[in-house]
Amino acid sequence: MTYIHEVFLPQTLEAAKHVALTSDPQDPQKFERETQFLVDFLRAQGLVSADTRVLDFGCGMGRVAKALIEQIGCSVEGTDVSPAMRHFAELYVASPKFRVSQEPTTVADVALACFVLQHVEYPEREVETLYRHLAPHGTLVLVNEPRRFVPSGIDREGYVVWNDDRLDIEHILGEYFVCKSRHVYCTRPEPILSVWSRKESPEV
Repeated sequence: MTYIHEVFLPQTLEAAKHVALTSDPQDPQKFERETQFLVDFLRAQGLVSADTRVLDFGCGMGRVAKALIEQIGCSVEGTDVSPAMRHFAELYVASPKFRVSQEPTTVADVALACFVLQHVEYPEREVETLYRHLAPHGTLVLVNEPRRFVPSGIDREGYVVWNDDRLDIEHILGEYFVCKSRHVYCTRPEPILSVWSRKESPEV
Protein backbone atom coordinates (compact mmCIF):
# COMPACT_ATOMS: atom_id res chain seq x y z
CA MET A 1 0.00 0.00 0.00
CA THR A 2 1.32 3.45 -0.96
CA TYR A 3 2.35 5.65 1.99
CA ILE A 4 2.08 9.41 1.37
CA HIS A 5 4.71 11.12 3.54
CA GLU A 6 3.72 14.63 2.44
CA VAL A 7 0.69 14.48 4.76
CA PHE A 8 3.04 15.13 7.66
CA LEU A 9 4.83 18.10 6.11
CA PRO A 10 2.66 21.12 7.02
CA GLN A 11 3.66 24.56 5.77
CA THR A 12 2.24 26.63 8.64
CA LEU A 13 1.70 26.30 12.38
CA GLU A 14 -2.07 26.25 11.87
CA ALA A 15 -1.71 23.41 9.38
CA ALA A 16 0.52 21.57 11.86
CA LYS A 17 -2.16 22.00 14.51
CA HIS A 18 -4.70 20.40 12.18
CA VAL A 19 -2.41 17.45 11.43
CA ALA A 20 -1.65 16.94 15.15
CA LEU A 21 -5.35 16.72 15.95
CA THR A 22 -7.84 16.82 13.09
CA SER A 23 -10.09 19.80 13.63
CA ASP A 24 -13.87 19.58 13.81
CA PRO A 25 -16.00 22.56 12.69
CA GLN A 26 -18.71 21.38 15.12
CA ASP A 27 -16.26 21.41 18.03
CA PRO A 28 -14.03 24.52 17.83
CA GLN A 29 -12.46 23.82 21.26
CA LYS A 30 -11.46 20.25 20.40
CA PHE A 31 -7.71 20.95 20.31
CA GLU A 32 -7.63 22.64 23.73
CA ARG A 33 -10.12 20.25 25.35
CA GLU A 34 -8.42 17.03 24.28
CA THR A 35 -4.99 18.36 25.17
CA GLN A 36 -6.17 19.28 28.67
CA PHE A 37 -7.86 15.90 29.04
CA LEU A 38 -4.54 14.13 28.50
CA VAL A 39 -2.69 16.32 31.00
CA ASP A 40 -5.42 15.82 33.60
CA PHE A 41 -5.40 12.05 33.00
CA LEU A 42 -1.63 11.77 33.45
CA ARG A 43 -1.81 13.81 36.64
CA ALA A 44 -4.79 11.88 38.06
CA GLN A 45 -3.02 8.56 37.42
CA GLY A 46 0.02 9.82 39.31
CA LEU A 47 2.23 9.34 36.27
CA VAL A 48 3.79 12.79 36.02
CA SER A 49 5.43 15.25 38.38
CA ALA A 50 8.03 17.97 38.00
CA ASP A 51 10.77 15.29 38.19
CA THR A 52 9.29 13.00 35.53
CA ARG A 53 11.19 12.50 32.30
CA VAL A 54 8.55 12.38 29.56
CA LEU A 55 8.95 11.17 26.00
CA ASP A 56 6.30 12.64 23.68
CA PHE A 57 6.62 10.12 20.86
CA GLY A 58 5.34 11.56 17.60
CA CYS A 59 4.93 14.93 19.30
CA GLY A 60 3.71 16.77 16.21
CA MET A 61 3.69 20.48 16.96
CA GLY A 62 4.07 19.81 20.69
CA ARG A 63 0.54 20.35 21.96
CA VAL A 64 0.81 17.96 24.93
CA ALA A 65 4.45 18.76 25.66
CA LYS A 66 3.65 22.46 26.00
CA ALA A 67 0.75 21.82 28.41
CA LEU A 68 2.78 19.37 30.52
CA ILE A 69 5.68 21.79 30.88
CA GLU A 70 3.49 24.78 31.68
CA GLN A 71 1.17 23.00 34.12
CA ILE A 72 3.41 20.39 35.76
CA GLY A 73 6.96 21.57 35.09
CA CYS A 74 8.37 18.26 33.88
CA SER A 75 11.02 17.90 31.18
CA VAL A 76 9.80 16.62 27.83
CA GLU A 77 11.66 15.20 24.86
CA GLY A 78 9.55 15.31 21.74
CA THR A 79 10.30 13.17 18.72
CA ASP A 80 8.83 13.30 15.26
CA VAL A 81 9.95 12.00 11.87
CA SER A 82 8.71 15.18 10.18
CA PRO A 83 11.25 18.02 10.06
CA ALA A 84 8.37 20.47 9.58
CA MET A 85 6.67 19.23 12.75
CA ARG A 86 9.91 19.44 14.72
CA HIS A 87 10.37 23.03 13.55
CA PHE A 88 6.85 24.03 14.58
CA ALA A 89 7.19 22.18 17.90
CA GLU A 90 10.22 24.27 18.80
CA LEU A 91 8.30 27.44 18.00
CA TYR A 92 5.09 26.39 19.73
CA VAL A 93 6.52 24.94 22.95
CA ALA A 94 9.36 27.47 23.28
CA SER A 95 10.68 26.18 26.61
CA PRO A 96 14.15 25.24 27.92
CA LYS A 97 12.51 22.12 29.38
CA PHE A 98 11.68 20.90 25.88
CA ARG A 99 13.94 19.40 23.28
CA VAL A 100 12.92 17.84 20.01
CA SER A 101 14.66 15.36 17.74
CA GLN A 102 13.92 12.80 15.06
CA GLU A 103 14.72 9.87 17.38
CA PRO A 104 14.77 9.65 21.20
CA THR A 105 18.14 10.46 22.75
CA THR A 106 17.43 9.66 26.43
CA VAL A 107 15.54 7.17 28.59
CA ALA A 108 12.12 8.31 29.84
CA ASP A 109 9.98 7.44 32.84
CA VAL A 110 6.76 7.93 30.88
CA ALA A 111 6.22 7.73 27.13
CA LEU A 112 3.14 9.17 25.46
CA ALA A 113 2.07 8.04 21.99
CA CYS A 114 -1.09 9.92 21.07
CA PHE A 115 -2.70 9.04 17.71
CA VAL A 116 0.75 8.08 16.41
CA LEU A 117 1.25 4.32 16.13
CA GLN A 118 -1.89 3.96 14.02
CA HIS A 119 -0.23 6.09 11.32
CA VAL A 120 3.48 5.22 11.33
CA GLU A 121 5.03 3.58 8.30
CA TYR A 122 7.03 0.96 10.21
CA PRO A 123 5.19 0.21 13.49
CA GLU A 124 7.43 -2.71 14.50
CA ARG A 125 10.47 -0.43 14.43
CA GLU A 126 8.70 2.37 16.30
CA VAL A 127 7.43 0.06 19.07
CA GLU A 128 10.93 -1.32 19.53
CA THR A 129 12.28 2.24 19.76
CA LEU A 130 9.72 3.03 22.46
CA TYR A 131 10.81 -0.04 24.38
CA ARG A 132 14.51 0.87 24.24
CA HIS A 133 13.93 4.43 25.42
CA LEU A 134 11.59 3.67 28.31
CA ALA A 135 13.02 2.98 31.78
CA PRO A 136 12.70 -0.64 33.06
CA HIS A 137 9.71 0.27 35.24
CA GLY A 138 8.44 2.94 32.88
CA THR A 139 4.91 3.46 31.61
CA LEU A 140 3.59 3.86 28.09
CA VAL A 141 0.37 5.85 27.68
CA LEU A 142 -1.24 5.10 24.34
CA VAL A 143 -4.11 6.73 22.49
CA ASN A 144 -4.87 4.76 19.37
CA GLU A 145 -7.86 4.21 17.12
CA PRO A 146 -9.20 0.63 16.93
CA ARG A 147 -8.23 0.57 13.24
CA ARG A 148 -5.01 1.47 11.49
CA PHE A 149 -5.03 4.48 9.13
CA VAL A 150 -2.33 4.77 6.48
CA PRO A 151 -2.13 7.93 4.33
CA SER A 152 -2.28 6.38 0.88
CA GLY A 153 -3.69 8.99 -1.48
CA ILE A 154 -5.25 12.39 -2.12
CA ASP A 155 -8.82 12.71 -3.32
CA ARG A 156 -10.18 15.19 -5.90
CA GLU A 157 -10.84 17.82 -3.24
CA GLY A 158 -7.32 17.59 -1.86
CA TYR A 159 -8.15 15.61 1.27
CA VAL A 160 -6.02 12.72 2.46
CA VAL A 161 -7.29 9.21 1.77
CA TRP A 162 -6.68 7.03 4.84
CA ASN A 163 -6.74 3.26 4.34
CA ASP A 164 -6.81 0.41 6.85
CA ASP A 165 -4.12 -2.16 6.06
CA ARG A 166 -5.48 -4.43 8.84
CA LEU A 167 -2.24 -4.39 10.78
CA ASP A 168 -2.81 -5.19 14.47
CA ILE A 169 -0.81 -2.56 16.36
CA GLU A 170 -1.66 -3.99 19.77
CA HIS A 171 -0.33 -7.41 18.78
CA ILE A 172 3.03 -5.77 18.11
CA LEU A 173 2.82 -3.81 21.36
CA GLY A 174 2.10 -7.01 23.28
CA GLU A 175 5.53 -8.35 22.37
CA TYR A 176 7.18 -5.54 24.34
CA PHE A 177 4.58 -4.23 26.81
CA VAL A 178 1.75 -5.44 29.06
CA CYS A 179 -1.57 -3.60 29.00
CA LYS A 180 -2.49 -2.59 32.57
CA SER A 181 -5.70 -0.66 32.03
CA ARG A 182 -8.04 0.84 29.44
CA HIS A 183 -9.95 4.11 29.63
CA VAL A 184 -12.41 6.16 27.63
CA TYR A 185 -10.82 9.13 25.93
CA CYS A 186 -12.40 12.53 26.39
CA THR A 187 -15.92 12.34 24.93
CA ARG A 188 -15.24 9.16 22.94
CA PRO A 189 -17.21 6.14 24.22
CA GLU A 190 -14.53 3.64 23.16
CA PRO A 191 -11.63 2.85 25.52
CA ILE A 192 -8.97 4.01 23.06
CA LEU A 193 -6.70 5.29 25.86
CA SER A 194 -4.60 2.56 27.48
CA VAL A 195 -1.73 2.29 29.95
CA TRP A 196 1.09 -0.22 29.37
CA SER A 197 4.06 -1.39 31.40
CA ARG A 198 7.39 -2.40 29.91
CA LYS A 199 8.27 -6.11 29.88
CA GLU A 200 11.64 -7.17 31.26
CA SER A 201 12.53 -8.56 27.87
CA PRO A 202 10.68 -8.51 24.53
CA GLU A 203 9.02 -11.65 23.22
CA VAL A 204 10.45 -11.42 19.72
